[in-house]
Amino acid sequence: MRKRFGEDFKAKVALEALQGDAKITEIASKYGVHPNKVGEWKKELLENASKLFAKKDSKEEKSWEKREAELLQIIGKKNVELEFQKKSLKKLGLL
Repeated sequence: MRKRFGEDFKAKVALEALQGDAKITEIASKYGVHPNKVGEWKKELLENASKLFAKKDSKEEKSWEKREAELLQIIGKKNVELEFQKKSLKKLGLL
């Protein structure tokens, strides 16, 4: 059966490997993982570290904001229509 490790655990091990105070084999032994996994996690950390500081894609963000505004406008229109229908039904004595 395969062991599954959480993101926090992987980050902790990878950071320790990155510090270089101990050999990868020592770190692997300490945490009970294969040395190859420690090396993979260290490499993955180095490759993806810049994504932590990357700005959000402004085009995607603007697209979501535009869609949100459109949906809010539709909701507003539907609320006005609903209130109009309620008033009309009350005048006719059907509500």
